[in-house]
Amino acid sequence: MYRINLYREYAEKQARARRRRLGTAGLTLLVAVEIALIVSLVLGGFLLREQNRNLQSDVNRLTAQLARASEKPPGYGTAEQLLTLRRQRCEWSPKLAALSCNMDPSLTLIELNGQTPRKGGRVKLELTGLGRTGHPELDALTRFTSALRNDAAMAEDFSEVTLETVEGGASGRFRVVCQAAEKPQ
Repeated sequence: MYRINLYREYAEKQARARRRRLGTAGLTLLVAVEIALIVSLVLGGFLLREQNRNLQSDVNRLTAQLARASEKPPGYGTAEQLLTLRRQRCEWSPKLAALSCNMDPSLTLIELNGQTPRKGGRVKLELTGLGRTGHPELDALTRFTSALRNDAAMAEDFSEVTLETVEGGASGRFRVVCQAAEKPQ
């Protein structure tokens, strides 16, 4: 048997019930979506706070490492002072080697006088010698002084090499002075 409901009120009642069910389902779905959004926002906030804590601890750790790395180790100041003094000091052994290599055979050194700077003075090396023949040849002295001027080991500390005195006669003495350049004030 077929049941046919032709009552208009019954059809309207059924349509209202259907609309209510759809409305309830829509509201339920909307509430579920809102609850899911709230839960995701709360979880996101927790995750962001945790990530912020981790980043802050990394920043603190790296800042501490940077501070430790920029600190000078113990004894660094003393080592730095020693290196500064070492750089300011004149090395005499290369200078003496340059003297022996550049010495003319007709000349003999009888006195070497090296002076370190005192009270604003300059490093100085005074060479006193004799000509072997009793008369120092001016050519030999010129070659000797120019060889000292051009020698890299001598030029490092002594920019001025001058022939100060030449005595003839029986003694045949000469005096060569090597001085460091004036320090700019």
